[in-house]
Amino acid sequence: MDKSCSRCPRQKRRILQQKRKKKINTPIQAKLRELQTLIPGGEGLMADELFTLTANYISKLKLQVLLLHTFSNMCMP
Repeated sequence: MDKSCSRCPRQKRRILQQKRKKKINTPIQAKLRELQTLIPGGEGLMADELFTLTANYISKLKLQVLLLHTFSNMCMP
């Protein structure tokens, strides 16, 4: 029996483990990383937390726009 052949299953297992450790870069993951950089405090959050934070951030921005629009109408009728 050849020793190199007896190591084949072990080598295959090690290669599979290394592949699992590597991060798979999908387009969705790239978009999530981009969103993390756009939202204040978004770095390092999981997707569900990031979506919640994003929704809250958008709501705050909408409120700011509404307030600015209201104030501008008060100053310039």
